Parts: sequence; C-alpha cells; structure tokens
Amino acid sequence: MPDWNEQIRTQLADLNLAPVREAEIVEELAQHAEDRYLELQSSGVTEAEARRITLDELSGHELLARELRAVERLDAPEPVVLGAGSKGRLLAGIGQDLRYGLRTLRKNPSFTLVAVLALALGIGANTAIFSVVNGVLLRPLAYPDPDRLVMIYETTPEFSQASVAYPDFLDWRHESRSFTDMGAVRSDDFNFTGSGEPEHLSGEYVSASLFPVLGVTPFIGRSFLPEEDRQGAACAVMLSYGCWKVRMGADPNILGKVLTLNAMSCAVVGVLPRDLRFREGAQIYVPIEQYNSVELRTRESHPGISVVGRLKPGVTLEVAQAEIASISNGLARQYPKTNAGAGARVVRMKDDMVGYIRPTLLLLVGAVGFVLIIACANVANLLLARSTARKREFAIRAALGAERGRIVRQLLTESVLLSLGGAIIGALLTRWGTNLILAAAPGSLPRSAEIGIDPYVLLFTLAVSIVTGILFGLAPAFHGANANP
Repeated sequence: MPDWNEQIRTQLADLNLAPVREAEIVEELAQHAEDRYLELQSSGVTEAEARRITLDELSGHELLARELRAVERLDAPEPVVLGAGSKGRLLAGIGQDLRYGLRTLRKNPSFTLVAVLALALGIGANTAIFSVVNGVLLRPLAYPDPDRLVMIYETTPEFSQASVAYPDFLDWRHESRSFTDMGAVRSDDFNFTGSGEPEHLSGEYVSASLFPVLGVTPFIGRSFLPEEDRQGAACAVMLSYGCWKVRMGADPNILGKVLTLNAMSCAVVGVLPRDLRFREGAQIYVPIEQYNSVELRTRESHPGISVVGRLKPGVTLEVAQAEIASISNGLARQYPKTNAGAGARVVRMKDDMVGYIRPTLLLLVGAVGFVLIIACANVANLLLARSTARKREFAIRAALGAERGRIVRQLLTESVLLSLGGAIIGALLTRWGTNLILAAAPGSLPRSAEIGIDPYVLLFTLAVSIVTGILFGLAPAFHGANANP
C-alpha cells in the first residue's frame, strides 16, 4: 500500500504550519488519497497507473495550499494538551496559568488587595531584618582576604580580654612567625588649631604597619613609613576621606601641608579611601610613637591599645593562638613583676566586631519569621474560603478533562502571584523598615554603614515570596482540586 504522508508533507512545507496542525491535515489528505487510489483500482486501472494519477492529483493542490495559507496563522502556537509532558507545552501551560491567574485576581480587587497587603507586611519585615543581618553578619569585611585578619588581646586573671601593653605588642610582633605582620591602634582626641577656632578632632594613634596589615591603599598619598613611627621623628598625619572632603575642602594639594595637632606640627602624607570601615569615627591618624606618655613605655600600663594581625597563608587560628600564648608565657617568666598571669587571646576580626550582636539579630529573625507565618496562615484561610466558593468552576474544569495536578498548578500560580505582589510592596517598605531599625538602636549596630539593599537582599525577597506563595497556597490548591464533577 503506497505511503502518501511524505508526498503530502512536501506539498505543505511552504505553509510553516504548527506540527500538530500539520499532522491533522496530512492525516486527512492521506485518507483522501487512499480512497482515490482504491477507487481507481476498482474501476479497472492498474496499480501503477492508479498510484500515478493519485500523486498527480496531490501535486496539483495549489488551490488547497492557497486556501490554507489564507486561514492558518503562520505563528500559531501548539495547543496546550492537559497532562502533556513536553517542555514547550509545559511552558505554554505556565504562561496560560499566569494569564488566567492575573485575570482572576483582577476580577476580585478587594480580596487581592487584602491578601497582598498582609503578605507585604510579613515579607517587608523579613527583608528589612535580612538586610541588617546581611550587612552585619553575612557580608565579609571590606579588606583583602578578610578571613585572615584577627584581633589580639591580652588576658589577665581578672579579664578575659584586655588592652595590650605597647612593649608586649613589640615583643609579639618581633617573635611571632604565624603572622605576616601586626599593627597597633589607640583612640584619642586631638586639638586642631589653625586659622579659625580651635576644635577637637577624633583620631587614632596607629603603628606604621597597621594599614599595610589591613591591606588599605590610600586614596591620595601614602601610608606611614617605618622611620616616621619612631620616637623623636617628625610628626606625620593621615586624614580620613570625610575630614579631607569636609574640613579641608577636598584640597587636591593637601599633601605636604602642615596641621597643628596637640601643639605639634604634622605634615599630611596621605588621605584614606572613602570606603574604609576601620574605626569609622576617626578623622585623623597619627603614628603611635607620637603618643608622648610614659604609659606607652611601661609593661604595667594598658593604655587602650588594640592589636590587629594578619595570619600567614595556611596558618590556622588555633596555631596562631598556641604561638602567641607561648610568647606571652615567655614574657611572664622574663617580666614576672608586670606580666605574671598575663596571656593572650586571638579572635577573628569579624567575630570581634559582630559577635556580641549575633544573638539579638538571630532572635529578631525568628520574631519576624513568625510574623510571616501568621500572614501566610491568614491568606491561606482567605484562599480556602475563596476556593470553596469556586467549587463549581473547578467541577466544570474537571468535567472538561482537566487533571487534578493541572488545577493544583493553576491555584498555586495564583498564590505565587499574590506573594510576588506582596514582595514588590514589601521591598518598597524595606528601606523604611531598615531606617527604623537603625533609628531604634543608634550607634549600637556594628557595620551600620554597610547595611542596605543589594542584589543578595533582592534575591532573598524573591526566594521568600516564591516559597511563601507555595506554602500558603498548598492547602487551598489541594482543597480546590478535589471538586467532584
């Protein structure tokens, strides 16, 4: 029996029909050709002649092609078949679900508004707290290889964490082999006198090694040289970016200018970068050897000095802790009068900055998580009541052949659309909520300048909205899908 399908497909190739539509036409014309072929044979025509005549008639269907071209849409999509598993049909079905879901929600504006606002409060609160958690706890410190930065403190029988005696810092730095280097820093105020009224500037005494240890490159000029961090050396000063911008008028020729600080003439050697987050309140930085006080030279004094260290590659915190403790024990034996019972403690810089606030932030995360759960429960109840009212609709769809999974997917799509609407409004409320948190705890949040909305926060909002939509939509979806035709 001749195969007419290939010949017919050749005749229809120029029409660019959708595969499903083309198959329907091929099947119908093939049946027509078969009937014509059998008709010719029954009239006494030979098998070969009947095949030739039938093929000639098929190849002469230009009129049919013109008519089909006029009525068929060249870009017609494949019809969505319920339960079909192909990728294209799945995407087409999802697109249909989205369009239908938007129309359904638009027809019920009061229900949609109440549900979206309830979700917006829950998602907005969670996003605001996550922006704080992300800025304080999750985001790495803004230094090269921040995980290798540590703080080193002295320990005493009375205190588990105390400031460091400057001579001990010098011995630690000289004897340690676990660190690329160490830097010392001490906060202080400076009297700034010049052409106008004298004023107080907050500042830091720092060792020349501090900024290289942190990996900070000045915005203008250079860091302190080792010879500038010596007793009796001429005073040098570095400015914070804010001090240079506001107090010095962003003077591009600031390098080399002399400022009078605590009656000392200090030449400006550099301006630090805008994004420096180390001791953010400081406006000026002076070499620590310019701190002319006897307590800097004695081991029994602990004048508020903190020590920053950078671990060598491959050195663990435990190894560094063991080494610095061994050095401290040696100093205790060498200087029993001042160092008896003294030790040392090594802490990662990030943990030192945010460790005390971590429990509070995690508690807030749990609290706003419960707020979102309550919002989800309320919206789920609304959807359950609404699905009960739509039983007739679901029964008709089931009677027309819609499978249970198809109805569930449609209802979940509607719930996800609600949660996405809540996420959009919640994201707009996030900035206000974040400012409210910062205002409620002024100055008590570390790294507060790094708190804000970034791509990670927006990604979190999107993920929360999708998961939320699925969670609160599951029960109403399965309830609605159980409609009896």
